Amino acid sequence: MVFHSTFVTNSTTESQESFRLTTHSILRYIVETSTFLHDSGGVDQYILTEQMSYLTQMVGDESSFIFFRDLVTEYIKLWELRHELDCQHMKTPGFLAGQLNELVNFILQMVIDTLRKSAPIKTLSVFLTRVNEFLTDFYNMAFSTTCERPPHYNIHIIRKLLDCVNVALEKTWATDEEPVVGKLDAASTLLGAIRSSLIYMKEQPDYRDFTIYEKDSTVLFVRAVDTCPDLHSFKKRIGRISESIWYLRKKDEIGVDRALEMLEPIFGDEIEKNILRTCYHRYAEQFLERLENANGQDSTDDKILQIADDLKCRRTDNSVKEWDGTFKTETVPDILAGLSAIWSLMKSEDVTTGENLLQPHCVQILCALRLFGVDRDYIGAKSHLAQILTGQGKSVVLALVAAVFALTGHSVFIACYSRYLVKRDVSEFNDFFNVLDLNNRVEYITINGLAEKRMNPTVDSRRQNLRNDLRNYVLHRTPLPNLASSSFNVSNTILLIDEVDVFFSKDVYGSQMCTSTTIFIPGLAKVQEHMWATVTSGDCTVDELLEETEEFINREIQSKNSVFTELDEIRNRAGSFRILEGENGHIIEKTYSSNQELIRKHLNDMARQAIRVSKLENITKNFMVNDDGLMCYKDPIDGIFSSHFKGYNLSFSYLKLKSRDFDCKNGGNYGYLNLDAGCISYAKLPTDFPLIVGVTGTLRNVYDHEKTAMREFYNIVNYTDCPSFYGASIVKFDPQLDFRIVDSVEQWRCVLFERAYSQIEAGRAVMIFLEREVEIDSFAREFGNKFAALNILTENTDDDTKELFIHRAGTTSTLTLVSRGIGRGTDFKSSLAVERNGGIHVVQSFFSTDRKEETQIKGRTARKDNKGSYELILCRKHLMDARLLDENDNTAITYSKLDELRTNLQEQNGTMIAAEIRKHFIDHATTIKFYGLEPE
Repeated sequence: MVFHSTFVTNSTTESQESFRLTTHSILRYIVETSTFLHDSGGVDQYILTEQMSYLTQMVGDESSFIFFRDLVTEYIKLWELRHELDCQHMKTPGFLAGQLNELVNFILQMVIDTLRKSAPIKTLSVFLTRVNEFLTDFYNMAFSTTCERPPHYNIHIIRKLLDCVNVALEKTWATDEEPVVGKLDAASTLLGAIRSSLIYMKEQPDYRDFTIYEKDSTVLFVRAVDTCPDLHSFKKRIGRISESIWYLRKKDEIGVDRALEMLEPIFGDEIEKNILRTCYHRYAEQFLERLENANGQDSTDDKILQIADDLKCRRTDNSVKEWDGTFKTETVPDILAGLSAIWSLMKSEDVTTGENLLQPHCVQILCALRLFGVDRDYIGAKSHLAQILTGQGKSVVLALVAAVFALTGHSVFIACYSRYLVKRDVSEFNDFFNVLDLNNRVEYITINGLAEKRMNPTVDSRRQNLRNDLRNYVLHRTPLPNLASSSFNVSNTILLIDEVDVFFSKDVYGSQMCTSTTIFIPGLAKVQEHMWATVTSGDCTVDELLEETEEFINREIQSKNSVFTELDEIRNRAGSFRILEGENGHIIEKTYSSNQELIRKHLNDMARQAIRVSKLENITKNFMVNDDGLMCYKDPIDGIFSSHFKGYNLSFSYLKLKSRDFDCKNGGNYGYLNLDAGCISYAKLPTDFPLIVGVTGTLRNVYDHEKTAMREFYNIVNYTDCPSFYGASIVKFDPQLDFRIVDSVEQWRCVLFERAYSQIEAGRAVMIFLEREVEIDSFAREFGNKFAALNILTENTDDDTKELFIHRAGTTSTLTLVSRGIGRGTDFKSSLAVERNGGIHVVQSFFSTDRKEETQIKGRTARKDNKGSYELILCRKHLMDARLLDENDNTAITYSKLDELRTNLQEQNGTMIAAEIRKHFIDHATTIKFYGLEPE
């Protein structure tokens, strides 16, 4: 209680709600520890003493409420589990209870040792979270009590794994962090992976030899701790082990014959399955031959280098347009086999015991062969899209396909809408492409990055920056460069698109990248501050604001204010020039007779935006000021806030958000001229490439207007639906029972809370997907104190926290509030305890106007044959805002009716998108012509 009083007194910046939660947590902590207070000199007393030492340290450091909440939550959970395990062991036979108690005491001693290491509070909280998650799943393991002797196999295995964690805790890891942080980080990572493997200990009766079972269960973890010197490679390796445990158990359930039976063409395509079978068998033979030939090498690295050197010696410049039947059915499978052997050796060293090699699944190889067109009798390959369900290794397929194209003389872009997914795949496959010397041939890139390449061509082997060129042209009349020799020649470049269905969405295919360049002028910062002060002090028209602003500028110049010197010089610079400019919804070329004319036009634009922004009620949806004080805008494609966007609307939105203590950040926030640099149509970009190959998990869900664009605009005629090698999803969703609409926003939030709370009480994990981050924040403020563990996961969560919350999302009693953008490309796994209680429960709180998004969100649970359930809880007002319901429609709304309405809405949107694309093509052509960027 002394700690509580001191903490509340010192924490002057915390809210009353924080104080209430602090008091509540302290009381819970006292209740949970009361039964262990009299354990004089025992392990429990030692833990209590060390825990209190940390709490005292937090008072001295004036730690924030968040750190306090997280640490005390884990303290409380540890004592709850301690009590539950004691009760459980009292019900088991004496010989088994003794072994279980010994194991628990070993873990508790590990906790004591960790508490004595004086680790940072945040690091300690993460480690204790992993301990509690492990103990929770340990508690839920089905230990047999019918056998008499010998000691329980799984207890023996767990003890050996915990010994491994102890080694990780004592080992000094090479890392940029403090040594104690590295130790706890390594142990936390290892505990999380071991906890994920507990669910597979049910397989122990299937083993005839305990020695083999022990080796399969422990050796990978032991080897990783023993052989990895640095923390980064250790965490990466443990991640691979955790990912592969399930795959290795499933890889032989579907053989090539069954896979071929289930492989289906879609949208009228055809498959020659006999040719595919022949090509696959050739691939399989070559795969084994490559490995056998490399067996003479001493190390795995040497084996990889031997196969890579052989493939590099066979590199050819054979255009995909000229691939004949022999090349496709013989050479392509041979190259693919060599690449798969390299990938397998790279992965298997980390994730197998030697006898069971990790290799691409036959479904993945059949998909790759289909994408190359090996089963078709025409010369070359044709553009092709494939459906590979979520969690089925799309990234591996794309990497192998890209490497085959690169080894046959092509350059390859692997494009994706998401910066997060691009960064993830670069990290995952960098070593693979590096050993083949293909990093200069294969590039992972975002859709925006691809558009940027179009705007920054290569001239005489040097990358041009047209924005800088335009800035110098306007400021100094430096002529724009001669781009007659520029190159964006992609006639020998293959475009691979990950999550290709997103490309055909309104925000990508139906949009364009409008670029600009900024010129920072200190005087303009004062001008825009003056404008904002004027519009917020009373109503005024654009003309009135413009006139008043020009008078302000002239007064400052006449008073010889040095801040306005540069603005005056630039404004009076003579000479005409021609630039691109937005006008009436189009990009046009416009000639200005002087800078004075240009600046007056931009002052007019500023005045319009200042008045418009001043009248907006809520701008936090798309704008924010980041921790560095920079104004950020939410990218409509991947939902990430970025400070790279510029515009007068952002300038005045910054002033509105801040309201005072402005900082222009040398033009990072405001105080610049924003010059249009042109527009690049996303829809136009793929047309420059000779071949388009794409994968997605929802190809069957595309709408008719999207199919039309695929066929008629991009000439994509081949489509494949790949079977799941994990089996069909068993997600529970009944459109009659798991679909609900409530009338008001307040009721909607309450129903979301009630459903989440009931599932949490049942020992499950819950994820609520919300449409807007403001709704996430609102729900967390209103109900956050009702849940022991509530995490917020959005596209803008930093990478380390994102990985932590993704891991926690599948653990018992955890509620995760998730933004819609996380509904794709993120792999959530349920713990053993959650699995026993029905798996992760997903609630979608908005109705997707695109069925593909709903399918993806639904796919966040019941992954890889895990259990899980899904439901829709919707608000009538939100449906009316989305034009899915009429305000006067009081009839009963069913899921099937809404599905029909969104299909109709999508087809209407398809017509509008087509019209927008025609406009974008005009802007694209104007931009290309202005810079002289016509393709060769």
